[in-house]
Amino acid sequence: MALLYYLDGEILEEEPKVSAQDRGYNFGDGVYEVIRSYRGKLFALEDHVERLFRSASYIDLKLPYSPDEMSKLITDFYNKSGNPEAAVYLQITRGAAVRNHTYERGMKPVVFMYSKPLDDKPLSYYEGGFKAITVHDGRWDMCQAKTICLLYNILAKQKAKDAGCDEAIFVRDNGEVTECGSSNLFIIKDGILKTHPADNRILSGITRKYVIEVARKNGVHFRNEIFYKEDLFTADEVFMTGTLSEISPFVEIDGKTVGNGKPGEITLKLLHSFYEMVRSV
Repeated sequence: MALLYYLDGEILEEEPKVSAQDRGYNFGDGVYEVIRSYRGKLFALEDHVERLFRSASYIDLKLPYSPDEMSKLITDFYNKSGNPEAAVYLQITRGAAVRNHTYERGMKPVVFMYSKPLDDKPLSYYEGGFKAITVHDGRWDMCQAKTICLLYNILAKQKAKDAGCDEAIFVRDNGEVTECGSSNLFIIKDGILKTHPADNRILSGITRKYVIEVARKNGVHFRNEIFYKEDLFTADEVFMTGTLSEISPFVEIDGKTVGNGKPGEITLKLLHSFYEMVRSV
């Protein structure tokens, strides 16, 4: 099927319209999730719903459902879409009211979803490797909340696109590497896998969580550890993770070759294990 939409209890085949006074439109005042399905089943739904409620709590947004009710709502909508391979986008804003920076508690949130069919990419797509550039990380100090305020991410990813690259890597003023424009980042040096700790500097990804589990099952030594820009260029392997990017190895950053210019042995081991795991759910 093509895209299917949901807005506040209605399932629609045509794109719905929201109020021009919606606080998501006026202020970016809302949270979201992107949930992927494999072969007719949503992957890690409970993890996504848990993060949704956590993000909402960070911005003082009371969701209109319990976690179980939200999971059922998403699942029922997804099942009606008829897309075995899909991305379900869910967005909840604080609601609609005459524009004012402050808000009234008890507003009715606006719940919106769509289900978009996906092509299931073959392993060879990821094995080819990707390119990235580094960009300044000037985002706010609540990156752990998955909000719809994504302007800095948009500008970073556009800069990468204009440079002929696939992703942007955020670097803070002190050289600390945090994450990518829409994905988490891992490096491997001397057989040790590292990623930034899940604090307020990054959005702790659902795929990130499962990749760490896959690494441990494969006997890969792992550390939650801050690393720096110079570490990107001395790393043996670098890759990003995300709901839609899965595990994507970088072979070039800022025009410099990563490792030997090909996806590394450990990255490929993790990629193959993760690829098999999510497609056997």
